[in-house]
Amino acid sequence: MYLIVGLGKPGTGYKNSRHNLGFKTVDLLCTQLDLH
Repeated sequence: MYLIVGLGKPGTGYKNSRHNLGFKTVDLLCTQLDLH
């Protein structure tokens, strides 16, 4: 069993910043693996 965690900061000020890179990466992975 694996657990992948992608952290991010809430708010529109951080939407496209490096602070949300982990969240965006996990979100993309879930989309590609059809896990949404």
